[in-house]
Amino acid sequence: AAATERADAQNRAVGLEYLPRVDLVASIWLRGSGLYGSSGDGLVPDIPNWAAGAVVTWNFLDIPTVRARSRVTMATKTAAVARRDDAVLAVRGQLASASAVLEGAIHVARSTPAALVAARTAEQQATARYQAGLAHAVDIADAQRLLTQAEVEDALARLDVRRASLLLARAAGDLTPFLSSARPGGS
Repeated sequence: AAATERADAQNRAVGLEYLPRVDLVASIWLRGSGLYGSSGDGLVPDIPNWAAGAVVTWNFLDIPTVRARSRVTMATKTAAVARRDDAVLAVRGQLASASAVLEGAIHVARSTPAALVAARTAEQQATARYQAGLAHAVDIADAQRLLTQAEVEDALARLDVRRASLLLARAAGDLTPFLSSARPGGS
């Protein structure tokens, strides 16, 4: 945005070069003539005189040069606007991507607690069947493997939510909410 404003200012300055130049001039001088019987008799200035005027100049031969400078400043402005728009699009894209990743991570994190509860229940039932002599040790091992896998997936889902929150905070350009929620006692 600053580069765009600078290019605008340069373009306005070049636009002023088309205008004629006006110079205000003034002069004052004194002379001693000795004609009026002054005490200095021509040694001391006693006759003041002055002049004032305006000088207007316009060099029409500079018009091609000014046009070229104007085109350069317009190209500079166009490049600055393109860079600004590119940055805006990149940030919007990062925000949209981070929001989508966060929504997906939250959706997964909401479904893993139910899978974890189901795996715990299955492990408890397999242990009870084994203790009752109705199941083999392999059934308990499978249930424990599923429970461990569900616990890992739940932890990874929560970690992915934190990771996506960090990605969104980075895309937004402000890590303060993420860091405050990461501290003990944060949400």
